[in-house]
Amino acid sequence: MVGATAFEVARRYTDDVVFVDEKMIALAMLRLLENERSVVEGGGATGLAALLPGGPLDLPEYKDKNVVVLLCGGNIGKDEGGREGGREGRSI
Repeated sequence: MVGATAFEVARRYTDDVVFVDEKMIALAMLRLLENERSVVEGGGATGLAALLPGGPLDLPEYKDKNVVVLLCGGNIGKDEGGREGGREGRSI
């Protein structure tokens, strides 16, 4: 649960909230691993997951724009590697 002060700060700077499903998060983690050689935990990959094709922020107004996605967290164990990678039956 977010504390009252943190919630007020976040609310002041938040324009929108979207939901991303686990499959899209796993796909974002896989893309980061394959393309950027970065290990990022699920919570840290959700911003990218929202922008991937088919994600809730895959919108025309973001095409050909510079978009910043913060990536964080490498707290991922070998047990999480069995999550669905989203393509060709691959796992992370």
